[in-house]
Amino acid sequence: MNAEKYQKEILHDNHIASKCLVFPELAFIFQYDLASPHRAKSTMAFLKNKNVNVLPWPGNSPHQNPIENLWSVLKRQLTPIKYTSTEELWKAFQDAWYKVSSNICRSLVSSMPKRLQLVKKSKY
Repeated sequence: MNAEKYQKEILHDNHIASKCLVFPELAFIFQYDLASPHRAKSTMAFLKNKNVNVLPWPGNSPHQNPIENLWSVLKRQLTPIKYTSTEELWKAFQDAWYKVSSNICRSLVSSMPKRLQLVKKSKY
């Protein structure tokens, strides 16, 4: 995926950027990792143009995004099964995604202050 595709398919108004605009009272802060499409100048300009508040992220920091932990949960659920087609895998992924407990998501999000303190303390 390149920056243009990322902006068009992921960040467009019906997805991430709109959440920041629809719920401004929640002080929504967008967090991304250091993948090239995420940190591209055009992506930064896109987010700035949409008035999206972005979490500053040090260049050499470890992956601290809680979604990484959620991917691990999903991977554990999907790995033991052999899929015969991409459609079958996609359906299994969607089923697993919608079965993720809101408690898991809340726990991952509430862990962010501690995660960020650890990054700051380690001077990344």
